[in-house]
Amino acid sequence: MWVIGALLTAAMGLLMVSNVRYYSFKEIDFRNRVPFVALVIAVLVLVVISSHPPSVLFFGFLIYVISGPVLTLHQVRQRRRQRKEQASQP
Repeated sequence: MWVIGALLTAAMGLLMVSNVRYYSFKEIDFRNRVPFVALVIAVLVLVVISSHPPSVLFFGFLIYVISGPVLTLHQVRQRRRQRKEQASQP
């Protein structure tokens, strides 16, 4: 188990100093009217977290950590595709 912990710690350290972008959730605005569906989802999230907090939070944050490199690779591929399209145009 300590090997997994050491690998996760090293990976988190490398991601903290990398140029990998993560979603910041700054666009969410709770000052204006919030849709009813958003409130229901928030309550459901709290219920799921309260079912078994250690596991749910671990896997939730693990998904967030993995989302950064996945989104970064997706953006890099889009940029390369756009550059190829621009280069092929006369």
